[in-house]
Amino acid sequence: MGTSRRQKEPKMRTNPFTELETAPPDHAAVSLYGQKPIKRINDISDAFSGFDAKQKKIAQSALKALLLDNQSPGTPILVDLEKSILDNELLSLFEKIANLPDKKASSSVMGHINAMGSGFLIAAKAAYEMLGEIAGTSGVEKPNFEQYASLLANGDFASLIMRTIKPGLKPAEVEADALPSLLAFVARNINNQKAIAQASRLSGKFDANQLAAFFSIFMSDTIKSCKSDSEKISMAKAMALQFEKLGITNFERYGEKVLESAYLTATDAAFSKGKKVAFVGLAKDDPWGSFADDIKTYESLLGKGYCIALCEAGTDVELAARFLENGVLDSNHSVLGLRTYDLVVLGGHGDSSEMWLGSGNIKIKDEMAKMPKYASAFTTQTPVALSLEDAGASHLFTRGAWSKKISKNASVVIMCCSSGSLEGEKKAGFSNTQQMFGWLMSPADGSKRIKFFAPYEASGLERLVYGDNGNVEYATYFTSRTSILVSGRKKG
Repeated sequence: MGTSRRQKEPKMRTNPFTELETAPPDHAAVSLYGQKPIKRINDISDAFSGFDAKQKKIAQSALKALLLDNQSPGTPILVDLEKSILDNELLSLFEKIANLPDKKASSSVMGHINAMGSGFLIAAKAAYEMLGEIAGTSGVEKPNFEQYASLLANGDFASLIMRTIKPGLKPAEVEADALPSLLAFVARNINNQKAIAQASRLSGKFDANQLAAFFSIFMSDTIKSCKSDSEKISMAKAMALQFEKLGITNFERYGEKVLESAYLTATDAAFSKGKKVAFVGLAKDDPWGSFADDIKTYESLLGKGYCIALCEAGTDVELAARFLENGVLDSNHSVLGLRTYDLVVLGGHGDSSEMWLGSGNIKIKDEMAKMPKYASAFTTQTPVALSLEDAGASHLFTRGAWSKKISKNASVVIMCCSSGSLEGEKKAGFSNTQQMFGWLMSPADGSKRIKFFAPYEASGLERLVYGDNGNVEYATYFTSRTSILVSGRKKG
């Protein structure tokens, strides 16, 4: 940020605001990082000394829109300059917009900024940053800024971004549930303007809890086969409801093909007939986005003849309940019935003795209310983590219950750091979570030959190796510390 030639740099940053008074739309009193207040928006040229005349005009216009949000006409709203408006990244965004080769797009984007105020610019910035990350996990190239700006210039898409942002969020918290799903959809369809326009048009028919699912399955065969908009909307809402029953909230992890399989596996008995069943149960909480990196692994199951019973869990009790109930919390909500799993994939964060599934702010009372059938199973002090002590602690963690859900020659893949390590402290008779799952899933009479795979150290899943019959014969893991593959294979 440039500093006024008539002002001195303050010794310390203080509250960047003086009190704003009601003023005509082109007036506002604002202090830049505690400097002398600037009384007119049009007099802020010195604050952008590094800009040329054109860029200054763009930045001034954007700043005016940010300071004078039109939610309350004629009344300027306080905006935290230090955190959002004048930081280098946002000024860089102004500059990029000002220098767009497409002058019409540049003008349109600025029009949206003026119309929507600070929320749009903050959301647009956060969206572009997130788009790069999501594009990588989706296996597509990150759109360049010109492509992204052309999207922002579309009034429907601009409104769509705003629709995914929850009111009252601070700039650093722009991670609304639907935004990652929207951006994953955009990343995969960046050159399909027709699909983006149609999604923008239909999105207004969904509430905030349905939007993430809608964006994620909009390009699925199930939705595309619907002949009318009303059919698409009804089907998307039905799918969103089923995903809610499966506990799925991190839609950007999977892609439309995997989500479509999860929906059909739970609702259409004909779909799973003749297919192997893969149970994929992942932690709901994933602060590093690790499980989104495994999208190709999930998709590889479809090509090997699996249908996918997909679910997410935030506590040890929820994971166990969903494992025993085909991914839902009530077996009536899945048509799999007594089908057993040919493959089990379990993912969480942790070490040899724990697999963390949820965040620390989970309230036991809320979880018990959500799962009254299993309320008595909440016996541990840290329900957000599945631990070695869980084995045998309640009727949900018995050997008989888990082993009944496993096919005779099944494979079990654990995606959790050090879950196969022998270096941890032995607890409840187990050295690691792989051994605990081995005890839970393997019948005492040894009648089932189950393969178990788990990493020996902090690592991620690299790939699954399939046999001729589609069964998982091997799993490889990678570790950034040694940059080599770490593999684990044991028979139960």
